[in-house]
Amino acid sequence: MKIRLDKQTGKSQRLTSWKSSLEDPSPGLFSLELDESTAYKILWNGSNEYWSSGPWNNQSRIFDSVPEMSLNYIYNFSFFSNSTESYFTYSIYNHLNVSRFVMDVSGQIKQFTWLDGNKDWNLFWSQPRQQCQVYRYYGSFGVCSDKSEPFCRCPQGFRPKSQKDWGLKDYSAGCERKTELQCSRGDINQFFPLPNMKLADNSEELPRTSLSICASACQGDCSCKAYAHDEGSNKCLVWDKDVLNLQQLEDDNSEGTTFYLRLAAYDIPNGSSGKSNNKGMIFGAVFGSLGIIVLVLLVVILILRYKRRKRMRGEKGDGTLAAFSYREIQNATKNFAEKLGGGGFGSVFKGVLPDSSDIAVKRLESISQGEKQFRTEVVTIGTIQHVNLVRLRGFVPKETRNCWFMITCLTVLWMPIY
Repeated sequence: MKIRLDKQTGKSQRLTSWKSSLEDPSPGLFSLELDESTAYKILWNGSNEYWSSGPWNNQSRIFDSVPEMSLNYIYNFSFFSNSTESYFTYSIYNHLNVSRFVMDVSGQIKQFTWLDGNKDWNLFWSQPRQQCQVYRYYGSFGVCSDKSEPFCRCPQGFRPKSQKDWGLKDYSAGCERKTELQCSRGDINQFFPLPNMKLADNSEELPRTSLSICASACQGDCSCKAYAHDEGSNKCLVWDKDVLNLQQLEDDNSEGTTFYLRLAAYDIPNGSSGKSNNKGMIFGAVFGSLGIIVLVLLVVILILRYKRRKRMRGEKGDGTLAAFSYREIQNATKNFAEKLGGGGFGSVFKGVLPDSSDIAVKRLESISQGEKQFRTEVVTIGTIQHVNLVRLRGFVPKETRNCWFMITCLTVLWMPIY
């Protein structure tokens, strides 16, 4: 067999992976082909190259990027090229051995040998060596780590788009958000840091700037899904499309960079970043509730104070006098302690209202005395308005006391002469 390049047509034969190793043998996304530089390359979706063997070296008789071919393998390699075609082929020194070469669903080319004793295939060689080097193997927003099993995981705030495929170790569908972003309300979207990451592809580089300005630029753009900042070069990278090929590096790898992924605040966990955000949300809710309660109390107090002043000052909209209770007059006059004078049908006492206004209170002394004259005086004083005369403030309705005090409770209040 041979995977060849037809130099006359410029077309190359391809070794294509299955779509699924367990369920679907239809053509997958990964393929191997030979190009004009005599190098084999692995492609994703027929266009994105993520691995190359390097060109064939006639002197060392290996591909430049596969130095292990120079070891004493069980394979006999050869490369053929003329004006019409190029191809690579191999044979096995020991014909008792059985070998197979595949473009795997994992996006890696793999060489297997059969172990008769174990009755199983043994992985002899593969490229690229690390699963995380396979382009888009773990789909959009997926995070790959060669030191964990499975290799792929979804970051904080995301879940597998197809749980069934992930169960079959097909991660190409990638991850989707648990909570959609609300771009119209940027205050509820926040950034979650993923430390020590090999940055994703398809980023856009902004002018060199500081970390804070880089963060503000992404925060202020609803389409910005993530950002990263290189402190050494002050590069600011932002992503406005689906994030591809995120890789988690080992803790001792100095090439890692913190990657800030935009999430709905609801998906921020209790951690170094999310904890402060959650605390802020809790404090905001508590103080917001207290603020509403205080505001309601202030409104109630103002309304009660306004009504009391209106009653005290007789400032009703219909022009009627203020009605006082008998107890209020008792308190204002200290239980009628300071008498100012008297007349034919009543006595006058000094008093002070709660708003510090000085008043004079005239009280009908006896039920046998002239109630009619008393009422006439009330009407007269209430009708005449002059700066040099007293002003009528209000009265105590007789309904506020029982019948025995009915006449006694009918009182008149007025201000001193100016």
